[in-house]
Amino acid sequence: MTPELSNLSSFPAMDSATVEQTRQILPDRFSLIVQFYLKDTEQAINEINTAVTTKNIKAVNANAHKIKSSANQVGALKVGEAAKLLEHKAKATEAENPDDNYLSQIRNYADALSSAFAESAVLYKKFL
Repeated sequence: MTPELSNLSSFPAMDSATVEQTRQILPDRFSLIVQFYLKDTEQAINEINTAVTTKNIKAVNANAHKIKSSANQVGALKVGEAAKLLEHKAKATEAENPDDNYLSQIRNYADALSSAFAESAVLYKKFL
């Protein structure tokens, strides 16, 4: 595991202050926001996994960026950070046909993102 990925444990799966602030601002819509976050993030992670398999690094980058934005908006800081790391790793190459070593690294970052999402999903599902 890279030092970057090891540092993910320092980020909370759910930032209580962000959640509480959003719940106060949008009390009637918070559960809907969480529902969209969970559904969209799960779909984007599935698309990332497919993109890694098909060596489509642009799709990895685009989906990681999408996850980063939505996760940070709901306070899923560990997911947001994992998505940011994956996005930066994917941006590090423009190769049309990345080598197996690079794909293995991307897979490790994608797996870390999946784990962070699984952890946060448990916490956010209580708001549904």
